[in-house]
Amino acid sequence: MQNMTDPNGLPAGADILDKSGDVVGSLATANGHKGYLAVLKGVFFTRGIFLPISVVDHVSDDGIYLNLGKDDLQDSSLEKPPEGEDL
Repeated sequence: MQNMTDPNGLPAGADILDKSGDVVGSLATANGHKGYLAVLKGVFFTRGIFLPISVVDHVSDDGIYLNLGKDDLQDSSLEKPPEGEDL
């Protein structure tokens, strides 16, 4: 298990899992300096969301586990990138 003190080492493409263990997306990029993860959601019609690092519960060989449920990730405000960033 990896802690989140340095998220910059997380591999792009890693599975993002909700608190139930369901895959909800894949990691596009992590920016530890600005404190967020950029996540691609969806299979056919992907969309990007930006999550604060504080929502990461833990990291394992299976992927990056969030302390949020799938419904929590439907918030449209998560689609707005941090200032100066883009997916």
